Amino acid sequence: MEKETEAMQPEDEEHTEKKIKELYNTSQKILIACVGDFAVPHCIASTLEDASNIVVISQNSCGEGKRMHENARSQMLDLTKLGATIVFNVDFEAFAKDSRINHTLYDRIEVINQGPLVLDQKPAREITVQIDGLANRFRYANNPEAAADAVQRLWTLFKAIFDIRAWDTGTMESLCRACKHAVRTSKRFMGVTIGAMHEEIQGLYKQHHQSFFLYLSSEVIKMEAATACGGGTIKLRIFTVTSWLWLIITAAVAQAQNTTDPAEGVSLIPPV
Repeated sequence: MEKETEAMQPEDEEHTEKKIKELYNTSQKILIACVGDFAVPHCIASTLEDASNIVVISQNSCGEGKRMHENARSQMLDLTKLGATIVFNVDFEAFAKDSRINHTLYDRIEVINQGPLVLDQKPAREITVQIDGLANRFRYANNPEAAADAVQRLWTLFKAIFDIRAWDTGTMESLCRACKHAVRTSKRFMGVTIGAMHEEIQGLYKQHHQSFFLYLSSEVIKMEAATACGGGTIKLRIFTVTSWLWLIITAAVAQAQNTTDPAEGVSLIPPV
């Protein structure tokens, strides 16, 4: 975002500053919910030169924000210097119950979602590096409940990547690998996220017919089956007869040859 700002023409910067001053002032109490980085509150605070009445909330932890957005660290630092309050790990649907937030009467409440624009424009390598880092964290985590909580908070971002960059096979393969490790580590604690993930993968496979969607689906189905054995219910979402038969055949061949799948070690086991 900073690079884009530097590339702006002077008239664009003047227009942005003028617009901000028309909409906001330092006497207003402003709450900004960020789904993405902190570029917008940073721009508002920098223009007003005083952020003492600005509260910025994020669904992510401080560390997650820094890892996912390259400019987040400097944006947070500048916001803090200007007097803004930043609150992390906020449930947007229940933030009114969050005791860390000053529940005063805000003059303006803004929800900023920059995900689609940023994700669509970034080079694949910038995204896969971050996703692979998350995959390793999920792979070696030893707390299923904490992992499941992280997946639930990150699912909005994961879904945005699935929806916006479905054409990008490298990113999709990396994300499927991260989701696979997340499912394995979270075990039975993923709740409704496991169903949402399966629905998403089903739709993507129907459109793009990439094998890594099937590999992730097999992992999700195994976990759904395990959950059902624990007293829950399971709804098998079969793609099509041909693709399902292909999955079963692939699993049989992999087991017969004692091999694993290309998505790094998933033993394909068809549902019973």
